[in-house]
Amino acid sequence: DIDGNGDLLAVTGTPRNLWKVSRTTGAATILASNVCTGSQLLGVAYLPADKRIYVSTNTGDICAVTYQGVVTPVTNVGGVANAVAAAPAGFGNFGGQLIAVKQDGTVLAIDPQGPTTTTVATGAGAMSDLAFGPTGILYVSGGPNVKTISSTGTIATFANVGGAADGLAVDPDNSRLFIADSSGDV
Repeated sequence: DIDGNGDLLAVTGTPRNLWKVSRTTGAATILASNVCTGSQLLGVAYLPADKRIYVSTNTGDICAVTYQGVVTPVTNVGGVANAVAAAPAGFGNFGGQLIAVKQDGTVLAIDPQGPTTTTVATGAGAMSDLAFGPTGILYVSGGPNVKTISSTGTIATFANVGGAADGLAVDPDNSRLFIADSSGDV
């Protein structure tokens, strides 16, 4: 994800490190080590509302991390939390909250101030990543498909890549969606 300064945020699965890569110098620094529990970090998101970084793990833990490296457990979503993202204002009642996708096809909205967790959708199939489009539409990837999920839980197939759609990104001007296909290393 990209933070409020325009720096890249990334996680390493094992060891569980949270990294920041400077947009101006390219220097990579570890913000926090041994983040959360579980054996792997899987997702990272910057939530502008509270200026904190959130990570998800293979054991379902969601943790908040400050830029000083302080780690605070937020919740456990019960199962593998493959990815997280900050919901834009256009994502209905969940705008400004953290959205998590679980490997079992469940999409959750997490209000870290509560913390309260609300199910947005179920039955989307295995999911590995998510990204928001400019109008607040949520794109999720998993298996050969990229699907859209609305804030009311409506699921629709957006594209079939025929391989393994494992990564998503929207370009900075919100005009293109990029899909990584891990079966063909593209």
